[in-house]
Amino acid sequence: MKKGQLLSQPFIYIFALILGALILIYGGKWVYDILVLSDKVEVAKFTDNLESIVSEYSNYDTGASNLIPVKLPKSVKYACVFDPGKDIKCKIKDKMNKIREISCDAIDKTLEFELKTQKKNSNPYTLFFYPKTKIKQVWRHKLPDIKPVNGNPLCYMQGSKIMITSQSGYVTAE
Repeated sequence: MKKGQLLSQPFIYIFALILGALILIYGGKWVYDILVLSDKVEVAKFTDNLESIVSEYSNYDTGASNLIPVKLPKSVKYACVFDPGKDIKCKIKDKMNKIREISCDAIDKTLEFELKTQKKNSNPYTLFFYPKTKIKQVWRHKLPDIKPVNGNPLCYMQGSKIMITSQSGYVTAE
């Protein structure tokens, strides 16, 4: 082995280590992005299901009702239904399906500000998901035919159930 060949061998090992580290970092980021995308898809699937049930029940006779389980990704704790025509009074429905009053800041620091902004909007969002850190593109939706009964917004915890009841021209969520 010549002297020049001996000095180039450590550089090959260093290059291989750097290349291996880059592959691991890129692969880890790719897996993380897939997990975030799956959370967004799960929220969008829940929203589409809720929207189709709300539009279906808005055409039914007054009093028709249905229980919808709240199945969201682990990164999302609350699904909140909001009526921009009412005063803001945050309440949550827990896993035992009991409704209790709570501070809007306890749900999210930006919730009250967002709700006040939506009250001024001519075409407001009425369905929100919190925390919104991993689902930034799908954290709010427009469902104009749904209104909360107890509280405004009425936030449903993961594992609770939404009671949809048809009224004339809209649907209530309890």
